[in-house]
Amino acid sequence: MEPFIPLFLALGIGLVVLHERIDVALYDLKQEIDAIELRIAEELISKYDLNNTLDRMQNHMDRIEQKTKAIEEEIAYNNLVE
Repeated sequence: MEPFIPLFLALGIGLVVLHERIDVALYDLKQEIDAIELRIAEELISKYDLNNTLDRMQNHMDRIEQKTKAIEEEIAYNNLVE
């Protein structure tokens, strides 16, 4: 059994090194993909389009808030009347 100890130790160290290299390669690949996604987003969506979309969303959220407040006031009024 003793002759195999260095073999197992070398195998373990080799697996750790391989794992480390794979992690570094995956991290680099993720960075490259993120950069490509950012470039695509910058090219496809102009600032005007983004601002226009955000304004529309804000207006929609404001309308939802107004409707919610109206419902809350109606519920509060009905509770007072009862």
